[in-house]
Amino acid sequence: MKTILILRLAVLSILIATLPSVHGQENKELPFALPEIRISLPSGDYVVEWMTPQELEPFWKPFEALLETGTLDELAWVLPYVRHVLNLCKSIPELQPYSDWMNSQLDYLEFASLIVSLHPPDQPLPPPPPPPRSPASLQLPSLPSLPPLSPETQRKRQLDSQSPLLWKQTLQKHPIPPHAIRLIPLLKQIFREEGVPTELVWLAEVESSFNPRARSPAGAVGLFQFMPPAAERFGLRLAPRDERESPTLSARAAARYLRFLHRRFGDWSLALAAYNAGEGRVGRTMERMRAFSFEAIAPGLPTETQLYVPRVFALLELREGITPSDLPPPSA
Repeated sequence: MKTILILRLAVLSILIATLPSVHGQENKELPFALPEIRISLPSGDYVVEWMTPQELEPFWKPFEALLETGTLDELAWVLPYVRHVLNLCKSIPELQPYSDWMNSQLDYLEFASLIVSLHPPDQPLPPPPPPPRSPASLQLPSLPSLPPLSPETQRKRQLDSQSPLLWKQTLQKHPIPPHAIRLIPLLKQIFREEGVPTELVWLAEVESSFNPRARSPAGAVGLFQFMPPAAERFGLRLAPRDERESPTLSARAAARYLRFLHRRFGDWSLALAAYNAGEGRVGRTMERMRAFSFEAIAPGLPTETQLYVPRVFALLELREGITPSDLPPPSA
């Protein structure tokens, strides 16, 4: 069924592209009806007529907001729903760049589910609603409000959320992405030339699952998920060809950005936090909290960033056998 779906979508894409009176114009009806397509997912059949990134806006925006401010309970609760959407995206070629970005985000939800299972709330979480069968109703559900966690449960969760052992338990279930085998030697050479620890090329697994065309709904693109301003700041052109999709050019820009961040903040924990949340945000959080370490400012950072730093370090230990204390500063 998946093969048939891909072929039909590819043919339809070609047909639309060859219609100059329709292609690129808004509010125009096609001169033919797009057929109904039925795809089979683990959660059952799903009927769509046509799926575009814009049609997933009601899902994208709340999901990104959840990564910003969501609790571990909320991240764990939506895991089955997000897996359903991910399977849907994988079945549609137009959404493949987004599915690789979403696949890299799934680790946060899986890790949250592990932490919640170890330290459950006093009131059990209700089951999430079943995934919808229509794209029009594909919206991220909201977890009903729960009583506040006990201080002891909060303390245990905060402690375990930084645990390298628990993060490795989550990450070791995933094989090395296929593109990584080909790209790692090339990326390491570039990082070496820029004086940045070569082990940090594995950041591409966290950011994009090693897909050079990965794209986030917010507009980040490429192996290292550069937003347009940061891309141009570190020498990447967005037109006529988007150089963020170039493995070599984006790797060099990422190495230079990491080198800059380490020089500004003085250690890799804060540099990685700034890579994820933005250097301005990390700097302001340090000033507001009057603290100068990642561990001290983590509660003031986005949920994703709190989990991002230990996730990166656990992945480096898993893939390269190097611990954070062994990661040297930039040499150039």
